[in-house]
Amino acid sequence: MDSEQGILHIDSEKGYRGGQRQVLLLHQGLLAKGGKSHLVVRKGSALEEYCVLNKLPFSSYSIRTSFDLVAAYRIARKARREGYQALHAHAPNAIVLCLMAKLFVRSVRIVVTRRVFLPIKKKWFSRFKYNGPWITKVVSISKSIDKLVAKTVPDSDRRAVIYDGIDTEGYVSVGNRPLRDELGIFPKDTVVGTIAAFTQEKDYKTLVQAAIKVVKQNRDVVFVCCGDGDQRDEIEALVQESGLGSFFRFTGFVANIHDYLSTFDVFALPSRLEGLGTSILDAQFYSLPIVACRTGGIPEVVEDQRSGLLCDVGNGQQFASALLRLVGDEELRAEYGKIGKQKLQYYTKERMVDRHIDLYNAIEKL
Repeated sequence: MDSEQGILHIDSEKGYRGGQRQVLLLHQGLLAKGGKSHLVVRKGSALEEYCVLNKLPFSSYSIRTSFDLVAAYRIARKARREGYQALHAHAPNAIVLCLMAKLFVRSVRIVVTRRVFLPIKKKWFSRFKYNGPWITKVVSISKSIDKLVAKTVPDSDRRAVIYDGIDTEGYVSVGNRPLRDELGIFPKDTVVGTIAAFTQEKDYKTLVQAAIKVVKQNRDVVFVCCGDGDQRDEIEALVQESGLGSFFRFTGFVANIHDYLSTFDVFALPSRLEGLGTSILDAQFYSLPIVACRTGGIPEVVEDQRSGLLCDVGNGQQFASALLRLVGDEELRAEYGKIGKQKLQYYTKERMVDRHIDLYNAIEKL
């Protein structure tokens, strides 16, 4: 960054998902470029644990609610004492904390990142949060999200699109398939893999519906599901009830996704809602063809009929047909995977960090 003033990032979430991964990549990227960056997290959160283990500069506060005035005051005090240029809110509750913090330090700018493919609620406070005079920029992680934000924040000068990025350091080469024996996968089997939390919006039920149709035509297929969440038990039960137990492997949450990605032949993501889909970007680095749904930012990263196959949300028949087409055609898988990897130049960690630096420098001059 051009000035010695820095950015105070706020993430109030307890768990660890794609958004938290992006916060860390941004924080580390700014520090690596000599920027002044500090991360405020919720006490007892996964982000706190990560920062401790990796010796990153952070502060942890007991954030009880989004209207936690004590936490907001502590954020404001830190910003004022240490001369931070802007507060960057990376989660919905963090937005309110930043707005309250500005009551105590009026000079600080507020940047908000919007990650979800949902319209901003029409309640007056929700609209004020995003379109009020105290927020300088609303950053969307895809053009699809930006179109929804524009309905509440029509001024294009107050909006920006910065795509998420992936960090490819430590990724292993395609062809290293270390987990097939461990997972009980035969050499003849084609592996359809997914990496996603077991939540309603990720729609594992559609994957199961598709799998029923797939195995009727091709029994040399194994579905590997990496993730955890509230619906995991329900989905595992559904798999057993559908007679698919021998065709599915449930790994739970995996910290190192790379061994799994290098084991997959096809990457499937049946999400109903997806801001961008960084797990798709990870899969594309491994030259995997994608089967996913037309929702949110996914069509921005997956070219239908070129780097993958896109289906209507919740359409198990379409999803099954797309999977069968790729499972049965190794050459097509290789072609789609090659094209997908070529597009990753637009979704790197370095590009994401540089775009944020440009944004921070621009708001400093406002």
